[in-house]
Amino acid sequence: MSPLAIAVDLGGTKTAATVVDASGALVLPKVKLPTPAHEGADAMLDVMARALDSCRDRVAAGAVAGIGIGAAGAIDVDRGVVVSATDTVTGWRGTDVVAGLRARPEFHT
Repeated sequence: MSPLAIAVDLGGTKTAATVVDASGALVLPKVKLPTPAHEGADAMLDVMARALDSCRDRVAAGAVAGIGIGAAGAIDVDRGVVVSATDTVTGWRGTDVVAGLRARPEFHT
């Protein structure tokens, strides 16, 4: 079995996540959750962690080789920090997405 990845799309109205194979083909149906865009960064990270956890729970242990995240705003990919964002997502600028997800109990590392 080829390695799998979890892909997350954090948008202004919904957060979607799924598992893909090495070719990018969907392995599972998408998980879709409402994005709490005006509840602050912690609420956004909570939703992302729940979506990631839901995907990870549906594949074999150790099958996920990585996670890719697409998020609103401009992200410093080396640090995983949101460097600019519009008012569509309240309090998103300055968020350390990587550290924020790792700190959540529902996000298994």
